[in-house]
Amino acid sequence: MGILWKEKPRPKPKRRRRPTRPVQRKWDAVLGRIAERMEQVRRAENLSRRQFASRLGMHWTTYQSMIATGRPTLPAVCGAAMAFGINPRWLVDGHGEQRIRLQNWYEADRESEV
Repeated sequence: MGILWKEKPRPKPKRRRRPTRPVQRKWDAVLGRIAERMEQVRRAENLSRRQFASRLGMHWTTYQSMIATGRPTLPAVCGAAMAFGINPRWLVDGHGEQRIRLQNWYEADRESEV
């Protein structure tokens, strides 16, 4: 004997997308400000995005999408700080001097902690 009737497959429940958490929104805002400061450095150096990206050691499309999305990567932030003598603390939170001499990088970081 065979099956008398065939059950219909149940529809899959729709996945509900979680609302963005407040902490995530705050983190996105911080990353966006870092990206803005990197663009500010690029404009101050009078470089195109391609030239700036090559100095950071990345492809220009990667840099462009990073700035467009407002999500800079850690290697890009560190690369900008080292390549252009930018205070990493200034890049991250806007405090301190924008430019520092590379030999004083460690000293500037220690002074900002005090």
